[in-house]
Amino acid sequence: PAFAAGVITVTTTADSLAEDGQCSLREAVISANSDTAVGGCTAGSGADTIVFDAALSRPAVFLLTLTGANEDGAASGDLDLSGTLTLDGVSAGEIIVDGNGTDRVFDVRPGATVTLKGMTVRNGDAGAGGNGGGIRVVGTTPASKLSLLNSVVVNNHGVSGGGVQTEGSGATVILQDVRVSGNVADVAGGGLANNGSATLVGSTLDHNQARSGGGIDHAGVSLKITNSTLNGNQASDNGGGLYNRGSAILLNVTLSGNLTNEAGSGANLFNDTASLAIKNSILANSAALDNCAQNGGTIISQGHNLESANTCGFAASGDFVNTNPLLGPLQNNGGNTPTQALSAGSAAIDGGDNAGCPATDQRGFPRPADGDGNGSAICDIGAFEYGASAPPTSTRTASPTPPPATDTLTPTFTSQPPHETDTPTLTESPNETGTPTQTDTPSPSETDTPTSTPSVPTSTPPSPPFPPPCSSAGILLLLLGLLRLWPR
Repeated sequence: PAFAAGVITVTTTADSLAEDGQCSLREAVISANSDTAVGGCTAGSGADTIVFDAALSRPAVFLLTLTGANEDGAASGDLDLSGTLTLDGVSAGEIIVDGNGTDRVFDVRPGATVTLKGMTVRNGDAGAGGNGGGIRVVGTTPASKLSLLNSVVVNNHGVSGGGVQTEGSGATVILQDVRVSGNVADVAGGGLANNGSATLVGSTLDHNQARSGGGIDHAGVSLKITNSTLNGNQASDNGGGLYNRGSAILLNVTLSGNLTNEAGSGANLFNDTASLAIKNSILANSAALDNCAQNGGTIISQGHNLESANTCGFAASGDFVNTNPLLGPLQNNGGNTPTQALSAGSAAIDGGDNAGCPATDQRGFPRPADGDGNGSAICDIGAFEYGASAPPTSTRTASPTPPPATDTLTPTFTSQPPHETDTPTLTESPNETGTPTQTDTPSPSETDTPTSTPSVPTSTPPSPPFPPPCSSAGILLLLLGLLRLWPR
């Protein structure tokens, strides 16, 4: 049967399963999963939306205290999500879901289509052998999909995927306007470990740690990053910012100040037996001047990239090497996520290619702008557009600083994960709109940011076809009409 979408309202921050007239977040999830009324929650009915009562104090912290791992019905431990479900938290600074260091926070089950927006996911720990400390997305057959919007993922821990993990070729994750910060993986992907398909738009991954891929470890079907920043991530082995071992596309991305423990290990980018296409992007400020390193893979420059050294092999039209991009610190420069601003005089200003340039930068400010004042508006290199002004109708707001962690997670590095043996052939390139070509890219309705405002007519309405009713001609017409209606 086809059910109408239901709305379930959470009324308490307690992590409870009880008939007490209150609707806890755990009870709301079970109600949505099962289409039955649990605790004080209304029954789910198909595609449900979980919202949070305005009467709850802000910030509202939902601490998961009902412990018990390896259970997939959300009755204990992490919150298992199935079916079609939206959790609408409105703001990452107002709604905080805390894993309490006892289990991961959210587990998106096979076949689920889930949207999480406007919330902070923190202090998850997937435990011994567990992946996806903050969020895990599991899907081969049936496939699963997570859209994570306007949110913060901070201080989570897993073996792989300290912050987020896609597990299985049918698992898809979309991160839009998300900050992934301070997460730790023992093996791969401190911020994100992708073994499925991942699309990142307008997002920042910073100060995450792992053995390989401090920011991102990609070994899956596809990875597409647009208008995003990777900064201050660290790997004890290879790929401080990104460890790539699958088909990947980077468009207007800033990778800066990521770290590894030794020279030649790709502090910003390590490409391993895979093809990676990159355009309009910055790789800079690695401590050992090894922004890029490769192991049998191919970095394909599609032009207009800027590197502070000369380790990435950039030699296409518009590429810069041995050039300082003059980046500012990672901070709030407007928009939903922190960025690194370009300083006046940077070669990245108006140094990009308008063909394929996204319509906005990471902050949602319009591209291209005339940053160098020569009368020509040309797209900048990297995630930040110098000289762009915030659109007057923009609803994007600065990302909150990640809430302080209640505990400190210390990484314990173990053996290097096995490398992918099959290398997908790269057949895609950044499209002209700058939006990842994957059909799962969130629609404007998912971002809650209108792309246009309906116009209001300003012209004077045309004159009526009849004379005004109070004129003599109008009275005559009225009398004629009455005579027609008079019974004969």
